[in-house]
Amino acid sequence: MKNGTAEELHRIYNAAVTVVNAQESIGRPIESHGMDLLNYLIVEQFDAHTRMEWENSISDSNKSPQHETLLDFMTRRMFTLNAVHPKTLKKNFGESSRTAKTHVAKHGTDLPQCALCHEKHHLMTCREFKTKSAADRKAFVETHRLCFNCLGNHYLTKCQSKKNCYTCKARHHTLLHDAYNTVTAHTAEATSLAALHKAKEQKAVLLATARVNIADRHGAPHDVRALIDQGSEVSIVSEALVQRLNLPRSRTDMAIFGIGGARPGSTRGKVTLHLTSDITNARLSVIAFILPRLSLLQGSTSSTLQDWPHIRGLQLADPQFHEDDPAELLLGAEVCSLILEEGLRKGGPQMPIAQKTSLGWILSGGSDVASAEEHRRTFQCTADHELLELVQQFWEQEREPNAVTTLSVEEQTICGEAAVLLTNHCTPRNPQTS
Repeated sequence: MKNGTAEELHRIYNAAVTVVNAQESIGRPIESHGMDLLNYLIVEQFDAHTRMEWENSISDSNKSPQHETLLDFMTRRMFTLNAVHPKTLKKNFGESSRTAKTHVAKHGTDLPQCALCHEKHHLMTCREFKTKSAADRKAFVETHRLCFNCLGNHYLTKCQSKKNCYTCKARHHTLLHDAYNTVTAHTAEATSLAALHKAKEQKAVLLATARVNIADRHGAPHDVRALIDQGSEVSIVSEALVQRLNLPRSRTDMAIFGIGGARPGSTRGKVTLHLTSDITNARLSVIAFILPRLSLLQGSTSSTLQDWPHIRGLQLADPQFHEDDPAELLLGAEVCSLILEEGLRKGGPQMPIAQKTSLGWILSGGSDVASAEEHRRTFQCTADHELLELVQQFWEQEREPNAVTTLSVEEQTICGEAAVLLTNHCTPRNPQTS
């Protein structure tokens, strides 16, 4: 307190009430032992005369005063100060009595009448109001057409207070937060239930995969799971697989773009892969660009192998299509055009389609198996050939031009004579005539 006026004491009073309400709104109310410390901190803010009055008021008791006792003292003290110094506002600036009254009302030196118990205090400090549930408080405010933000006697649209809920920062009072939070919780619960039902109804979608063997630098085969993607212009291999195969790579400046223009990163060169299939013994050479990693493609079905009638007896390109190991190679549209063969089998509406390829039959599409994944994956890659051309043009522009110099007639004669002399000088001499 800067001085012993009602305005300064009212400022301390509001700060104390705000602290208590804020702790209660977040479910961390200040307990009895904490109240003793809070009371001490509040009293420390008093001026000397107010502190002496407080000590006199509690001198008859040996027990620690309650927090409500301190608030009551502050309320009575404000009434006393207002009675002794009623509206002591300076009028050096020509303020009228009406302006002075407005200034006092704005700063709240006159405590309003509580809308609930009709006593002289704010509704937010009313004990009876605090004992109500959050829903009852909100209903009381609605019935008496009070402000939801400051609990004043006006509508929310006319509230001039800049303070909001201490918990969620929304435009309502902290004492009403739980009532609004309950509505949000019910909505969130309904949304969660809807999402849960949707997740239960969500079926797995199979992406076409194949098991192939890729020869390393020494010709030893390595089993690799490949994703067959007609939406990719190029074939892509992971950096980890290239290092495991220890294959030589060549440099490239090509950029790869995915869905929505997302750029997963610049390529780290390209390699030539020699693929063989244990299912059909087919052989294939593929040029693949190297990226740091591929998408986390994993099996989207349960570990139980399904028995679909339309694929019985087929040599599947990926017999373990239900496994959850990731794909380290993506075969693009150019490779798809080479391996696709005539042969297509369809089952029911909730069964995958089987397509015949030189690597075996690949499965893709919907299935009647519940998905174990919480999200969907999409694969699409575009090679930025324009960037490669721009880089080549840049180097051509920076290269020193091959200057073609046109010689004059005199320069041509001099060059001719110099060439004859150089020829005669370099001709071996005959040892017999030397």
